[in-house]
Amino acid sequence: GEGVVPGSPRGMLALQARYGRLRWELVVNTAERLARSGASVSRSTARDLAAAAPIVAADPGLRSIFLGAGGEMPGEGALLSQPDLAGALSVLRRSPQEFYTGPFAQTFVAAAADIGVRIDRETLRSYANIPTPKGASKEQLQSIFAERYGKAAKADVTSRSSDSSRDGSSCETVST
Repeated sequence: GEGVVPGSPRGMLALQARYGRLRWELVVNTAERLARSGASVSRSTARDLAAAAPIVAADPGLRSIFLGAGGEMPGEGALLSQPDLAGALSVLRRSPQEFYTGPFAQTFVAAAADIGVRIDRETLRSYANIPTPKGASKEQLQSIFAERYGKAAKADVTSRSSDSSRDGSSCETVST
């Protein structure tokens, strides 16, 4: 199937390097600590999880994250910990590039393959956020993408905000 290279880690690192006042390690450490030790589920998150219960129950990966030992969704006020997310954040905290190039990249590639998505380590390694002008139209974004990756490259830019170069949420679509 078609895979997507997660652009948020590099995007967040670029934003932090340009605008951040705290060290990268300190910023990521807070999220890592919350993922490892758990955070209280809010009312809105509990409501969203309840609505997604059939989807969560059908997916082994989501079940392992969100369902308790008794198979119940966490309710409001429950402590939700995510050790796998904490591990990923630990990698990002210590060595942001390892997400795209090191052992973590191989784990990511293997996990994608397990769910039928093919993406290779070279695609991860060569990924870079594409700087885009504020207010760029969909056509301009497609042109920038094609210029960088070639006319044959397939890009999904419909969900990119007009300020995508600043919000760190860009993704690159990869045909497989």
